[in-house]
Amino acid sequence: MKWFAKKKPAARAPQVQLRDVEHHPLGVLDRYVPLRRGELAWTLTRGRVLSFLRTGAEGSVLAAVNAGERPEPIDLPWPARDWMTGAALEQGEQTLPPMTGWLLTPRPEGA
Repeated sequence: MKWFAKKKPAARAPQVQLRDVEHHPLGVLDRYVPLRRGELAWTLTRGRVLSFLRTGAEGSVLAAVNAGERPEPIDLPWPARDWMTGAALEQGEQTLPPMTGWLLTPRPEGA
């Protein structure tokens, strides 16, 4: 008795949200090669703070995360640019705020 069966509506394709890479906050990282290759050195693992340095032929990247509730000091090996905020940081000891992360690359001379 198939004629009594209700007809089911045709299945719809799932809706997908596409993002423009240029406007996505982390889209710029796809073009940055040192994140994919190179040597890895853990530069700080203290309490809830972690940082590592990735170096390769194309350049260097320093990633630092403070998952704690207090600001923590971190030594920067060079003047840097934070890719998350665009902030410029000086070489030497800097304070990483709580619940924050940095993705740093060396700043060009004079920048």
